[in-house]
Amino acid sequence: MNEFLPAAFFDPNYYTALFTDAMEAQRQHMEQQQTVSQMVKAVTDYFEAFRKLMPGYQQFALQTSFMTFMQQAAMTKWEF
Repeated sequence: MNEFLPAAFFDPNYYTALFTDAMEAQRQHMEQQQTVSQMVKAVTDYFEAFRKLMPGYQQFALQTSFMTFMQQAAMTKWEF
């Protein structure tokens, strides 16, 4: 052992744990990015469908969508 380096520096299990933690963090990051992309697509799809509706149905769609949004928001635990 070297007196200037910690013992963990020579332990392959230490690096395996660091690598595993880094890979898990990267996997979670990619998963979160994919979920955000899906949410953005859902909003885009919503407005594409909305533009296909006649004005009276657009108002009804906005009202019911807003109520659904509020219901879902009330059930969500926001953690910012």
